[in-house]
Amino acid sequence: MKQILSYNPFTFRLLSFVTSKATDNSRGTDCHFFGKLRKGSGTLTTLSGEVLHLSAGDIFYIPIGLRYCSDWRTDHDGFLEWESYAFFSFPPSVDKQYSLQKILPTKEITEYLNTIAYGDSTSAKSIGFFYLFMSEALSLMTEKNPDLAKATVEKAKKYISRHPDFKVSELARHCNMSESGLFSLFKNQGLTPIELKHRILVEKAVTLLCSTDLSVEQISDRLGFSDPGYFRKIFRRYTDKTPMEVRREHQSSIAL
Repeated sequence: MKQILSYNPFTFRLLSFVTSKATDNSRGTDCHFFGKLRKGSGTLTTLSGEVLHLSAGDIFYIPIGLRYCSDWRTDHDGFLEWESYAFFSFPPSVDKQYSLQKILPTKEITEYLNTIAYGDSTSAKSIGFFYLFMSEALSLMTEKNPDLAKATVEKAKKYISRHPDFKVSELARHCNMSESGLFSLFKNQGLTPIELKHRILVEKAVTLLCSTDLSVEQISDRLGFSDPGYFRKIFRRYTDKTPMEVRREHQSSIAL
């Protein structure tokens, strides 16, 4: 490692090696990465089987939460070197997700990266150039298939429905994502794993209220709530009604 430039929440690094290198990120990355391979070659293989081959000069993007392994090889002169630009989140105006990919090295993109890579220190100026680079890069990048994100949320929903006492780490493994990647995915869907859990439990509560004579306390206990008062609070949050109001409305509809 020849140079490290840090400016929270960014980490800009120039990594240099004289031997080949393998990395294991099968637990998932905890931030986003842009990179540029200067010397050598590389192969990134995701746990889902996607493969990205990199050669000297390639610019690439690795999304937060991606689970993958990489194999980096030195060039014929025995050198391996790449620029790494890590960051925790996109600007608030960016509401899209992007997949693992190479990025077309336009003149503007190359100039912005060169300005950052060869700067003496991290500063407001270098961060500014990084945002200029990011803006240009995003306009050329392929978005992640929104259907894939939706499918992952549905997969999580089924798991939560079967395991309401789930741990986030277990849910992340089930979805083949890191915990940070899972939270990022849910954030883009406008909710959190816990909020999804509550929605599922409320749906089950409505079914029980309308199909059984169980008391609110019994339903609360069956669904795993430690306190009936908390159950009522969550129920009202998602239905804008009390459990008994839902039951009475259902009974009235049957009587009609």
